Amino acid sequence: LVKNMQPDPFDSDPGSRVKVMGAGILSSFGEMEWSASAQPSEECRQMGGIARDYPALSKPALREFMPEDAAVQPYPITTYQPMYFVGESLRSMKDLIGDYCDRMDKKFYPVYDPITGTLNPSRHVSRLPRTSTVHIQAEKQKAYFESLGQ
Repeated sequence: LVKNMQPDPFDSDPGSRVKVMGAGILSSFGEMEWSASAQPSEECRQMGGIARDYPALSKPALREFMPEDAAVQPYPITTYQPMYFVGESLRSMKDLIGDYCDRMDKKFYPVYDPITGTLNPSRHVSRLPRTSTVHIQAEKQKAYFESLGQ
């Protein structure tokens, strides 16, 4: 999300605090309302699972975009997001991500092999532990299938 700095005469929600950008969120009409509307509708909260999983949440929390925080933030995969990161502009977000990548401790480097025309890591690569909400998804699926048997 990016801060809504200039009023848009075609904006259906002129009180909106942010503009939505990005392929993932743009593919969900309901999540666009949830993330960018000044007052998301109750229907939107219901459809996105927010009313069920976050009953006290009337609109998402908006936090300043910091790549260090975004990189480790777990996201639910079965509901709209309860929190979004917001940048000043696309350019500032690009610069922040570039700076973050430049500061990363790179444990390997890509090496070009001119004989095969491929890139290979300079040494063995190991992944960092990832945060996940897969256990929440598994619990919801189990409850759903158990409800079918009743």
